[in-house]
Amino acid sequence: MMAVDFIAICAAVVVASVLVKRVGDRRELERHAITPEALHALLALNRHVLVVDIRQPFDLLGNSVIISGSKVVRPASGS
Repeated sequence: MMAVDFIAICAAVVVASVLVKRVGDRRELERHAITPEALHALLALNRHVLVVDIRQPFDLLGNSVIISGSKVVRPASGS
């Protein structure tokens, strides 16, 4: 019976740590992201803005808009 309790506690710890990491990753992404409206406002003010387009080729199938003046960087595909 103790082994079952131990496994359940370990599983709960793993799930909790995964959730905490996901929340942290989401916050990190939000810190480095910008809305299209905010970007448009910066560009309208003639601010020097570096836009990096990291979309995957399959992302462009649904929305093939080219971001004018952006630096295109294709992430390396994982194995």
